[in-house]
Amino acid sequence: MNKKELLKQKAKGKLAIDVKPAASLALVPKQKEGDLKRITMEIKSDLDELRDIAEWWKAKKDRANELKQSIIEKLMFVRKNKKRLLVGRTFEEYLTVDVGISKGYFYEQLQAYNVCMEYNKPGLFNEIDPKVLVNIAREKDPVKQKKLIEKAPTLSRDDFKKVRPSDFSGKEGADAFTAMISQEDLTIKVGDKRILKQIESLLKANGIKVEYV
Repeated sequence: MNKKELLKQKAKGKLAIDVKPAASLALVPKQKEGDLKRITMEIKSDLDELRDIAEWWKAKKDRANELKQSIIEKLMFVRKNKKRLLVGRTFEEYLTVDVGISKGYFYEQLQAYNVCMEYNKPGLFNEIDPKVLVNIAREKDPVKQKKLIEKAPTLSRDDFKKVRPSDFSGKEGADAFTAMISQEDLTIKVGDKRILKQIESLLKANGIKVEYV
């Protein structure tokens, strides 16, 4: 082999070494690109499905709210016209036997509905936990009740765990007192000893301690 052929052979060998890694590396970006494209398409598909579910859920929730309001308004109509519609039967009988809902559920929904309508806030009936609205409806102080209805979207059931009744004795004109109820340690603190005899036996029967303050 002469010098020219030897140099040519070495050049071929060098070219083979240089080309091989380059060809191998060229496959990696293409594979990565394929994986990324597949994953991106799956993400977009998942997002589309999630949007469909969200739209479906919103439609169902809106419809549920419409039905809830429609039911309570129709029941109110029946109760108002019970003499003509029920022909001697009581509304409670119609409610439990014909419709199949409890009196407690109806009157709770009614309280929630009425307090919203009283303050011209019908939208709250479909947005707020009825238990919260019922607690607001049971507030006797008009000023406090108005403040509560304004804050209703930010309130929860926990905000009503501590209650301050204006008169626990049931006697008109009795001095107001505070009864703070703790559900954590089962205690009740009262500021007026006159009511203790009326509630002490009931509290003890339920395992609740009475503390003077």
